[in-house]
Amino acid sequence: AWMVALPVLLAMLGAAVALVFVWNEIERRHRERIEEHLAFQAREIALHIDQRMRAYVQVLRGARALFDASDEVTAADWKAYVSALALEDGFPGIQGIGFSQYVPASGVENHVARMRALGQSGYAIHPPGPRTEYSSIVYLEPLNWRNQRALSYDMLSEPVRREAMERARRSGKAALSGKVRLIQETDHDTQTGVLLYLPAYGHHQPVDTEEQRSAALIGWVYSPFRMTDLMTGTLGRMSAT
Repeated sequence: AWMVALPVLLAMLGAAVALVFVWNEIERRHRERIEEHLAFQAREIALHIDQRMRAYVQVLRGARALFDASDEVTAADWKAYVSALALEDGFPGIQGIGFSQYVPASGVENHVARMRALGQSGYAIHPPGPRTEYSSIVYLEPLNWRNQRALSYDMLSEPVRREAMERARRSGKAALSGKVRLIQETDHDTQTGVLLYLPAYGHHQPVDTEEQRSAALIGWVYSPFRMTDLMTGTLGRMSAT
């Protein structure tokens, strides 16, 4: 009987081994397809985020051009420029476009006096305290309740923001900050934030070298982003295309 059973057992064993091999091969190919799909999606997401950030840099360059073209940019000029962009329709995730003025320590009193003379009676750079240099958010549109919270804030006083601002100041190019808590945030629906900075220079000032750029600096045009809103807007646009 064993002479009959042995070939049957060997055939069954061979079939089982073959089945395991085939199953493993199917699993391997399935994993490869999944990995290829995930890699493709990751590249697509990275591409769309890169394209979106390039678009935001172009928006900031347009804002900087206001300073390139004029000796003075008023709050009305700033509001008109940002309003024309229709940010909510074309640029999901962006919280606004602002201008943070550079203020050396020797110029704080004159800066504060000028801002108060323009109608902001209680104006003061915050947080308070002695520093070698300051910045102050003087324009930020749209001026909704969130953005109003950020006016006159010195972003140079905070290390993560300062690192990006100094990188932009040295290079003359756009710089993205690390993760921060935006001044606009409250205790409700809190999101991580990042900021995109582009240095602005005085009218007709040379900016070919790092030294010239530092001397010509008048401030930074910038945009704050709430990350969840940014990703939802960007990836939502991607899935719709």
